[in-house]
Amino acid sequence: MKRFSRSFFVALFVFVLALGGVSYGAEHYATTDMTWAEFYAGETGQTSTTLEELGLDAISTPTTKAITYFPLVISSSNDKGSTLSGVKAVQVRMSDEVYEALKGNARYDFSRYTFTDETFSEYKVVSKDGSFGKMVTETTVAEDAEVKLLSGADARWGSYMLELSNAAAIDIGTQPEDGHHGIARNFLGATIETSDGMIYGLRHDSNIWRSSSDIAITVNDAYVESHGTGLVRDYDYTASLVGKTITKITYMLKDLPDVEINCNVAVEPVATVRAKNPEGGMSATGGDLKVDFEFENVPDGVSYVVDKVQLGGGKGADTLEEDTDYTVSGTSITLKEAAAGFYRVTFEPSDDSVNILAGFYVKDAHYATTDMSYAEFYAAETGESAEALLSEGLDAISSATTYGHGYFPLADGKVVDGRGVISGLKAVQVYISNDVYENLTDKSRFTFINASDVAFKEYKVLSADGIFGKMVTATKEAEGAEVKVDSGASSAWGTYTVSISGAEIDFGTLPSDGHHGTARNLLGATLETDDGKIYGLRHDSNLWSEPKIALSINDKYIESHTREPRDYEYTEDLAGKSIKKITYMLKDLPDVVINCDAKLMN
Repeated sequence: MKRFSRSFFVALFVFVLALGGVSYGAEHYATTDMTWAEFYAGETGQTSTTLEELGLDAISTPTTKAITYFPLVISSSNDKGSTLSGVKAVQVRMSDEVYEALKGNARYDFSRYTFTDETFSEYKVVSKDGSFGKMVTETTVAEDAEVKLLSGADARWGSYMLELSNAAAIDIGTQPEDGHHGIARNFLGATIETSDGMIYGLRHDSNIWRSSSDIAITVNDAYVESHGTGLVRDYDYTASLVGKTITKITYMLKDLPDVEINCNVAVEPVATVRAKNPEGGMSATGGDLKVDFEFENVPDGVSYVVDKVQLGGGKGADTLEEDTDYTVSGTSITLKEAAAGFYRVTFEPSDDSVNILAGFYVKDAHYATTDMSYAEFYAAETGESAEALLSEGLDAISSATTYGHGYFPLADGKVVDGRGVISGLKAVQVYISNDVYENLTDKSRFTFINASDVAFKEYKVLSADGIFGKMVTATKEAEGAEVKVDSGASSAWGTYTVSISGAEIDFGTLPSDGHHGTARNLLGATLETDDGKIYGLRHDSNLWSEPKIALSINDKYIESHTREPRDYEYTEDLAGKSIKKITYMLKDLPDVVINCDAKLMN
């Protein structure tokens, strides 16, 4: 009988696998969207979590057109501005082992990948933990490029600007399409490396723009964006660059060799100036407005004087006339009949150093935060007065636990006599017109937001009679959401437990104590019934740290922690009604609307 060698059986095994269509040692290619932190993790040698903690996160801009200049960037916009959150359709490669591991991991979102039969020459390698390595690509060095650091009035975009010359060969896009703006079709991103070995990932619109000639670096809140909201450009991630020396800049280009520029640029501390805003923020009331300024990092013996005051940003700014439009007293100015808009003040030094700028925004109204009782918060949402809601039972609630309110950072909770008490919402954002502000008798309940901060995109409008209006915010419908009502022994929370499944609703973060999640984004919720009535829901009594709602209609449901009935007076008339709509009110996120037809049996 003929004997076969071991190598023969190995070859036969591989042949059989091939016949069966099994991939052995295959590589898989795909594209996937990545956050900034995911994209730059491999480039910087840090984890995406670490980068997010350092501040490398989504950025917002007051313009809605800017995102069109960056086709490779994940972006969204509304009438308030734009958000840029990462890089889209990044090319990746994964081994068969990684492919099978991630596909079989129920906790991993494998659907994020779009697989292709194409073989990429430029890609990031996917690891078993789902992280993405450094971009595999060709590189070239721009030998003739020169880098200059600008600061003060010369830095138009931030605290500093890196101005690159002789770098025209870097192909980040095409010829301008709208007269002066170019479309950066090839611009994936960029990094800067410092002499201590630290590498920083740069973001479009915040650090990099539509040409290879400028990079903006912002390191504190003294630089104010000029488009019209008084936005302080994001600076947390790049603040640590001060005192370091930049040794390399790398432009990451789509399907082209990346371009490296070697340099030796020291980021030395420079003098800065910022507006000191009056209480209530800077608001245009038609009268005079005095603005003081504070200076930092001013060298000994150097002083500054006001050189120029402008209204508006960019090349279209109007230069104001001293004594006619404003007066100067030392380093303070007083705007005469101050109009709403963005102002920029140029200060000239007594030595030969650069001019420095202070930008500030005069608003057409006041923005503030204030704590509200549940009745105040839900009055406009339900169409009833706060007094009527209080009489119906929508009041503060108490819990037997001393920690339950801790799961709701937006709720106004504290411990009283060994019980957790939640009385309403804290630091709710409010818009107050100038007329209403001038006639406010009690301004002390409000914490006013300085004009250097972004005007709120989500707020309640305060009326002249002191009533807070319905929340002004974006909304979205939770498509595919399913609503289930349990009652009796099946209801773990109250007379009824309403569960929502099939939709992702961003309440907050991962569990914070092993099983309870901290619902950092949950402001509140309302439910509307078939008779048109709208109910405001309270944390801990009706709402928890997941999409689940408890409703009690009598004293028969006994709370397990206290052996006492759960608060039910406000919702006791729900029996026999059908819930037609549930709205989750989320902090700085679109409210989520769930349309349904859920019967609450008698």
